[in-house]
Amino acid sequence: MFWRLAGLVALATHVQCVQVSPILFSGSLDPTLKLTAPQLRTLTAKLGSYQRPGPRNRTVGYRGFWVEGFPVLRGCKDAELFLLDLFRPQLPEEAVRHIEEELSSDHSEELDLPDTLQFRGKVNCSHEVGPDTVPAYDPQHDDAGCFVTHQSENNCYNYATDISTDTFAQPGRGTGHKWKANTCAAVRVAAESDGLEWKGTSLPSSAPSEGHYVALFIWPDTNFHWIRMDSAGNWSHKPGGTPVRNTDNKGREIHDPSKSDFSPWSQFCGYMHVVPSMVKPDRMKEELLV
Repeated sequence: MFWRLAGLVALATHVQCVQVSPILFSGSLDPTLKLTAPQLRTLTAKLGSYQRPGPRNRTVGYRGFWVEGFPVLRGCKDAELFLLDLFRPQLPEEAVRHIEEELSSDHSEELDLPDTLQFRGKVNCSHEVGPDTVPAYDPQHDDAGCFVTHQSENNCYNYATDISTDTFAQPGRGTGHKWKANTCAAVRVAAESDGLEWKGTSLPSSAPSEGHYVALFIWPDTNFHWIRMDSAGNWSHKPGGTPVRNTDNKGREIHDPSKSDFSPWSQFCGYMHVVPSMVKPDRMKEELLV
C-alpha cells in the first residue's frame, strides 16, 4: 500500500488538524496530538518522495506513527524526527531514547510485518470471553475475531487473559486495584486482584488442566507487556493496538519467553495462570466514559 502523499498535501491545504500518534506502548494507550495545518505542511515537505512504510522485525515497541486517514509512517527519518519532537513533552525519556535508537538503526533486511489485519467479524466485542482451555493461535477466530476486528481497542492484557473488552484493559482496574507503578510487583499484585495466579519464574513444562499460562514483562518505569501460551506450546502476544503476533523482535517464534527479545520490555517478571471465566473483567466501556 503506497502512502497517498497527494492526499496528505490536499489535507495540509484544506483541514485544520489531523490526529497522529506513535506506535509505541503495549499495556497503555499511545499518546495522541492533533497536527495543525502549518505542522501538517511541514510534515508533508519532510516526506519528500517517501512512498510506503519500511520493513520492521519489531513486534513490540516503536513501529512508526499512525497518521489519521493514512497508512503507517515508517522509514522516513526526517519526518519521524519532526513528529518525535512534537511528542517529547508527552513521552518518558526512556521512550524518546528508544525511538531515537530505532530511527538510527538499519532495518533494510528485516521482515515486512503487517500493521493491520483485515477481517469482518463480530461488531460488539465489549465482553467476549475465551474458553477455559489453552487457546489456539488463531487471531481471526479467537474471541469471535475481536482481536482483529477491534484491534485498536484491545491490548496485550486483553489478549493474554483471552477476554476482549474494547477498553485497553488494565490489571486491577475492574477490581478497584489498578496498578500504580510499572514494576513487576505492582502489576503482578493488580493482576492477582483480577484472579490471575502467580506461578513463579520457571517455564511451564506442560499445559494446565484448566485455563492457560501467561508471562509478564516490564519496560522499567515505562510500560508493561503480556505474552500468552498457546495450545501448540508456543507463545503469542498482542502489542498494544497492533496485530496479534507469534514472533519476537528478532522475527523468531516464541518457545521460551524469558529467552526471547521483547526489548525495551527487558525485565522478565515470571508466569501467571489464567482461567478466563474466573477473571474479574475490566470496567465496562460505558463506565470509563462517565
